[in-house]
Amino acid sequence: MQQIEWNDDQFSVGHQLLDAQHHQIITAINRLIERYLKQDLQEDIYKELHEMLTQFESHFAVEELLLQQKGSSLVQNQIEAHEIYNSAVMRLITKNSVEETLLYLVAWWTDHILIDDMKYKGEL
Repeated sequence: MQQIEWNDDQFSVGHQLLDAQHHQIITAINRLIERYLKQDLQEDIYKELHEMLTQFESHFAVEELLLQQKGSSLVQNQIEAHEIYNSAVMRLITKNSVEETLLYLVAWWTDHILIDDMKYKGEL
């Protein structure tokens, strides 16, 4: 399993707070991957993941609020993407598959930032 390689030129959405949050999230996911590859206990990885869920929720709330304040047409798309993400992560966590959960996190966050979030680049 490969970690996400952060690159400001590639991942920056042009908003200092959101870029910082995205970078923190990617760093946290990479830390989970590192723990998984070192074969840490699944329970310990899930404990850290549960703690990270609050960070993810906070980021989603900030992103949605900023888009709402700007009157962006992208707000509803972001809300729906975030809801789908939350449901998928909860479903994966209850299946107790660390590998599957981490693979989903890598794919979802990479796609979400590079595709969905890039749509508002320059708007905020």
